[in-house]
Amino acid sequence: MTRLLELGANVSAIIVCGLVLFLVMHNPRPVRESTVQSGSGLTAGSVFPTLPGITYNRELPTLAFFVNTRCVACKASASDYSDLIQASQRNGERIRLVGVFLSDDQPAGGDLGLSTIANVHVDDFRRYGVYGTPTIILVDTQGKVRDFWIGKLTDQAKRRIEGFIQSNKGV
Repeated sequence: MTRLLELGANVSAIIVCGLVLFLVMHNPRPVRESTVQSGSGLTAGSVFPTLPGITYNRELPTLAFFVNTRCVACKASASDYSDLIQASQRNGERIRLVGVFLSDDQPAGGDLGLSTIANVHVDDFRRYGVYGTPTIILVDTQGKVRDFWIGKLTDQAKRRIEGFIQSNKGV
């Protein structure tokens, strides 16, 4: 009888281990929460590092979207990004839009509403003082950080960005 109980316990342990292994191996890559950290390297008025293929000039300010396709807050803000892009297009594209994805990200796999932006790059965010996603940075025509937003866009932040896009004044 003891041997039968021991055999049952061993079989049960093997089944549980097999189930755990199955779940671990077949579970898709987990969605990461927002990676916002309090120690942002951004400061309004500071010179922003040059983005690939972008020349800051006196004609167009730049609105850069630093996003991660596995970020919950980025996904939740995707419709806001699309709205901002459409606002730019309606306003004659008087602001340059740039999408920057994490180095290990696949922008084609989940564009987060940024698929219509001509300037999309994959890069290491730390190079730009960005340590959390999503981060949106408004860079003026002199290459200085005018303003930035970290985390899911609030309605107030979205209206403020739309105001910059529509007026392009004071940038």
